[in-house]
Amino acid sequence: GHNPSSPGACHNGFCEHEEAVKWVNILQLLLRQRTHVDVVPTGKLSQKIAWINAYSSEKVDLAAEIHFNSDESKQQRGSETLYAPGSIKGARAARIVQDAMSSLLGPNRGAKEGWYRMIRPPDPAAVPDAFLAQTNPVALILEPEFIYNRIVIESLRQVTCEILCDAFLDAVNAVK
Repeated sequence: GHNPSSPGACHNGFCEHEEAVKWVNILQLLLRQRTHVDVVPTGKLSQKIAWINAYSSEKVDLAAEIHFNSDESKQQRGSETLYAPGSIKGARAARIVQDAMSSLLGPNRGAKEGWYRMIRPPDPAAVPDAFLAQTNPVALILEPEFIYNRIVIESLRQVTCEILCDAFLDAVNAVK
């Protein structure tokens, strides 16, 4: 999620992009033992989408981004997984991944349709999240926890990635 020049949510110097990179590094090591994995180069969102879509003809089954939520109250907790609005396969994959992730990172905030800034219909400003809507394979955005819950994020990073590895493989099988 995000990139070095736009690091996303931060709390006391703990930033979304840097932490997401750690999760991606662990996940790729775990998944490469069991399947083919490509890590999308960090950059602008439009570049990420174009890179993924260039490989979609090679039978890419699932694309995922990892982000960390934030809210001004600093009272929220838990995980959620977003999928493209209206995507049946996306909903199926998101439920599998979310059920696994929330087994450690609760409360379970659910598998949800992903809208830009979470502005939903009937609001006329409602637009599906670009990563979810414009990526050719099934795409998910994982929000394991809120960025200000650093101790939870760091202490459960490895074991959550291990559980996510199995969940990603199950999700791929469910959308084929």
